[in-house]
Amino acid sequence: MLADAGTGAQTPGSRLALVIPTDAPGVRIELSSWDPYGMRAAVSPVVEITDHFVPASHVIGAPGLHLTENWAVKADLGFASQYAGASRGILDALCKVAARRGLGDNPYLMQHVGEAFAAIEAARLSIYAAAEVWRTGTEAAAEAASIATKLQALHATRLVLDCTERYAGPSAFASTSPLTRMTRDLRFLLMREHPDAVAGSLGRLAFEEAVAPQTLGIAA
Repeated sequence: MLADAGTGAQTPGSRLALVIPTDAPGVRIELSSWDPYGMRAAVSPVVEITDHFVPASHVIGAPGLHLTENWAVKADLGFASQYAGASRGILDALCKVAARRGLGDNPYLMQHVGEAFAAIEAARLSIYAAAEVWRTGTEAAAEAASIATKLQALHATRLVLDCTERYAGPSAFASTSPLTRMTRDLRFLLMREHPDAVAGSLGRLAFEEAVAPQTLGIAA
């Protein structure tokens, strides 16, 4: 978990990453505090900690490390993977539904499925490439690659969701349908994203690279 250091700490106001056993004395988890659509797999309930001592061995890194080492930007690849993987699962489900509806010869369906498939594959390959940049390139280049990858995955996700809603048909979205759950959860997961802001961040990096090159690896 992440915790902010209090006023009595050596570095007040800094944020620490801690490992705390869920069954430790003084730790109480409010299980009912986290059940949103789209992020039920990313459990993040309210945790109340009272008089619990955390040894130094359970502190991950120095205070503020998640900021100085850009943990949030690195997490972009994790979200991109979720979007790409969920999108592929939904696209496969759509194809099965469309086949049952007799749409296998519909050229418009084939066009949209092809576009969605290509977008997912581009996002998937971009994830691998960005991960390699984190391993071998500069941090600035890796940040740019991660932001670009997440934006690509977001575009792919929206293509898949729009295509599914267009061709699956109302009967495929019964309240108990797996397709209903998958599309609903993915749309709610996207609520945490703001594609314009992501694109704006990437635009700023591209602009600065063009004006004063920093070898970010952004193609001209």
